[in-house]
Amino acid sequence: MRDLVARTAAFGHRQIIYIGLPSGTTSVERLHAFRAATKAWNVKGMHAPAVWLDQLLRIGVTAVIAEHSDDAAALVRAARRRNLSVPGDLSVMALDMPEDDLLGLTGLRVPRWETGRRAVHLLARLPQKRPEVLLACEFVEGTTLAAPGSFLL
Repeated sequence: MRDLVARTAAFGHRQIIYIGLPSGTTSVERLHAFRAATKAWNVKGMHAPAVWLDQLLRIGVTAVIAEHSDDAAALVRAARRRNLSVPGDLSVMALDMPEDDLLGLTGLRVPRWETGRRAVHLLARLPQKRPEVLLACEFVEGTTLAAPGSFLL
């Protein structure tokens, strides 16, 4: 999350919204990381469980980080149907990118296979207490992040 906010801020975005419903430990941790990162990068960070494209445009948001790739894809499709440029008019990123992304989304891909392998390994060692293990996510360059207003149709 810190990396996505840093990249977004480096492109000049000053209002970023995080779309996701904090419903589990991972979601809550992502929201906390988003808030800390927007504060560190001195950008206005907003959170909403869901938004409509009109809402984003009305409040001047130029970048969205969606917890779920389905939400990111829906925003990209809605913007393009309205002849808005993604990433010029609106940059859209996703956490937990699918392997079969057809839109060229920018975001992070969770190392699912390695996560599963480590979980099985930890379960095999129960009841020993092990420290939390964090795995790095892969950054996916994609085509949906650029400076605000920098992409021409």
